[in-house]
Amino acid sequence: MLRGEAIIAETLLYRDIKIIKPEKSLIEKVKMYAQKTGDVEELSICDLSVIAVALFLTSQKKSTVILTDDYDIQNLAHYIGIPTKGIHWHGITTLHKYSWICPACGMVSKTKISTCTECGTKMQLAIKKEKIRKKKG
Repeated sequence: MLRGEAIIAETLLYRDIKIIKPEKSLIEKVKMYAQKTGDVEELSICDLSVIAVALFLTSQKKSTVILTDDYDIQNLAHYIGIPTKGIHWHGITTLHKYSWICPACGMVSKTKISTCTECGTKMQLAIKKEKIRKKKG
């Protein structure tokens, strides 16, 4: 590629890029969804922000797809209804909902805790898996 072609390609790639900072209320909404799926412990504020921006764009009727190989982001985005696509990997095939269960008394927590608040027994991670039906096309 010639030097001039590189400048044209760079202009084409970057001229329409917009930086969007999600509102705190949207991040909190995404965090609430993450608490429902149990992904909240695995996702950073940056991860939550990416999903919040996608949620904002979707609400604006923009065609939105999150490109990521991060399965936790894919899991939560799919739960919310935001399409994802893997970059190097195919993407998730099951939707996971995480919870922590006490093996002694059966107490269930949606958030990660190490010991049961009822009886003091060590909590165990439980994963409910649901097969994702891929759209044909």
